[in-house]
Amino acid sequence: MTSVSTVIAAVIGAVVGSLGGAYLGVAVGADRDDERSNREFLRTQRVALYGEYLAAVDEARSLIDPVHLDLNPDGTFILDAVTIDAEQTAALARASGRVATLQGQIYVIAGDEVAEAAQTVTGHITWISDLTEYVGRCRIDVSYDDGCASQLLADEAALRGVPELEAAHRQYMRAARQELQVPE
Repeated sequence: MTSVSTVIAAVIGAVVGSLGGAYLGVAVGADRDDERSNREFLRTQRVALYGEYLAAVDEARSLIDPVHLDLNPDGTFILDAVTIDAEQTAALARASGRVATLQGQIYVIAGDEVAEAAQTVTGHITWISDLTEYVGRCRIDVSYDDGCASQLLADEAALRGVPELEAAHRQYMRAARQELQVPE
């Protein structure tokens, strides 16, 4: 009887050990697959959002480029050189708002470096857009603001706004490529 119970215990132990090991192997493999799937899903979401953000930035830049914010040697704006009308001003405001909205989404889903780079780009787009709108409104209606009647004084940031936007754009691209592991 002892021999039979030992054999039965050994058979039950072998079956339970096999099944337990198989279950453990499947569970660990499934967890690994889930984690890999979640990483790939997040990467796909980031790729789509980063691309949409870049398209919005490019749209805003294309509206900013033809404005011609020219400066006199004393650093004041040449209001006569500004070539923006009310329709272009509204389009630029919409594009700038879209950039800001997408930057908020990036802040939620991106790593720190990409989120900071997007925030910098958005800050430049917003600042240049606001400045362009202000100068454009002054050009359309000199009575818009007391500062329009004379000329707008350019602060230090106005002189470097577009080049800083270009540098911030390049930094964003580097950070996004690094996070997505895309070769340059």
